[in-house]
Amino acid sequence: MHMSKICRTFARSFSGIDMNFGKKIRHFLPLFVLTAGLVFSTGITAQEYIGTMELESGFTMEKVRVSLDETGNITMYRVKFARIMPVKVDVLIPKVQIIGKEHPKSLKGDNIIPLVHNDPYPKRKISELKGKVSAQSLSFECEMGGKKLHYKGQKL
Repeated sequence: MHMSKICRTFARSFSGIDMNFGKKIRHFLPLFVLTAGLVFSTGITAQEYIGTMELESGFTMEKVRVSLDETGNITMYRVKFARIMPVKVDVLIPKVQIIGKEHPKSLKGDNIIPLVHNDPYPKRKISELKGKVSAQSLSFECEMGGKKLHYKGQKL
């Protein structure tokens, strides 16, 4: 089934729902389209890694799953930035520059507004991102909202 037909069918299934509920759908539908688009039609490939994220505050999170796609989008799945943070979030660092054609490749980025669950989050602006990606591993460091963050992972 073609992607646009899937989206139309999905959207039609919500017709007749009261307008208050429709506000929630406007936030859900782009997420569905993004997710379905990655699965069904974009052709963008992403490598996934599992590793350790360390923050300058001393907080460390093990088994952090991160993906890096060929367009330079880094996604960190279900992460926390402090022990007392009540929920885990998905963070997208868009359009990181990938430098080089052969492994290891370098990563570079500055003044990037991350997305937290698809919403821009300027309070945690990414600066001074630098890293390396090889055939088997990914590592990067950056400042996120003025705090140092380090990630090192192995390919899944």
